[in-house]
Parts: sequence; C-alpha cells; structure tokens
Amino acid sequence: MPHIHLKALVVTPNTEQLRLWRRALGELGIEMDESRSMADAADKLARGKYEALAVDCEEVSGSTGLFMAVRSAPTSHHAMVFAIASNARLRSLRGYGINFILTKPVNSEFLGRCLRASYGSMMADQRRYLRYPVHIPVELETQGRKWKGHITNLNESGAGIFALGLAKDLRVRLRFGVGTEQNQIEADGLVVWCSPSGQAGIRFENMLPSRRTLLIGWLNERFEEALQPPGLAYRGS
Repeated sequence: MPHIHLKALVVTPNTEQLRLWRRALGELGIEMDESRSMADAADKLARGKYEALAVDCEEVSGSTGLFMAVRSAPTSHHAMVFAIASNARLRSLRGYGINFILTKPVNSEFLGRCLRASYGSMMADQRRYLRYPVHIPVELETQGRKWKGHITNLNESGAGIFALGLAKDLRVRLRFGVGTEQNQIEADGLVVWCSPSGQAGIRFENMLPSRRTLLIGWLNERFEEALQPPGLAYRGS
C-alpha cells in the first residue's frame, strides 16, 4: 500500500483553536500546518498541497478571500473547506464553496464528526495524485517498433515505466494487464520525462472509457483499506 499523506491548513491566530484542530486532525493521522494571517495562508496554498482548509472568519482579516484562493490553487482546489464563524456571519459565507461551517465556540465532538465525514473525500482527492507501486509487464509500440518493459507505479492518469529506448515527448502505445489476463488496458501515452537508466514517466492519452473505468476500479480496490480513518471514534476534549 502506498503511503497516504493528508495535510490540512488551519488559519487562525487563536492558540486554543489551533490546539483543538491539531488534536482533532491528529486523531485521524492528518498533518496540520498553521497560519495566522491571510497573506501567509495564501502563500502556503500557492506553494503546497492541502486536502483541507479551515479558516477562522472572526479573527482573520479578509478570510473570504482564502475561500476563493483555495478553489484556484494549483493542487488544493479539491480541498474540503471549513469556516469557523459566529452565528451572525453565517449568511455572509454563502457562495464561497464552503463544505462545513462550525459556529463558535467550536465543539470538539462536532469537529470530529465533520472531519470523519469528510475523510473519504480527502482520501479520494489524494488518490488522484498517488502512484500505486506495481511490477506489471507492459508492451510498448511506436512507429512500427515493439518492445517490452515493466510498469513500476500506476494511477489513473499515468505510469512510471522501466524500459530502454524511450525519449522525452515520444508518443507510444501501451498494452498491459491488471488483475487477470482478461483485464487488458490499451492506451496511448506521452513520455513526459525519462532517464538514461530506462526510468520514465508516461501520461495516458486516448484511453477508451471502458478501459479507464476498468483501471480506476482496479486502483480503487487497491486503495480501499486506506479510505477508512485510523480511529473508530473521536475522543473529544
């Protein structure tokens, strides 16, 4: 099983709020970054990848700008977004793509339930980027030439491959099986990087919908165990 690494950004200058979130996230094995201002948080969103964003709308100036920023962030646009606000602010937060609103004072048990409810979505987002380690024979073809190699890691958008004779920007046809011999995948691929030793990264192109569905289903089975939170229950403060 590949390493599943979830990360959350919590934006508040309130040390008690930070302590509460760190404990709740830690219960689910989610790493936490903290930020105390909009400018610092926006910089972190631009440079890093987060599966969750929590913003204290009462104590962070310009907080709604962060909700718009995360949806346009290069790698965090699918993040689960939590707003921390007073009852008076609830109406003003509509339309910002917020998944959960937690009213102050934040209840630790309710926070735990919200995080567990969003855990599957966070894992699904992470899975888009993870490569599952494999050792699968693959046949390559281009310009009438055929040769063999093996896939070293795999996800729904591409694969890591070991095969001699590849070059950056080369387009190849790939054929490989997942699970059983009947589950054959064919796809065009573009070599996006390669090394002299034969290691290469290939992005899939023009895969039939039925074959993509087959591949995603096989990958989902591999990741099924990781979709469950590590703890069965959240122990509130």
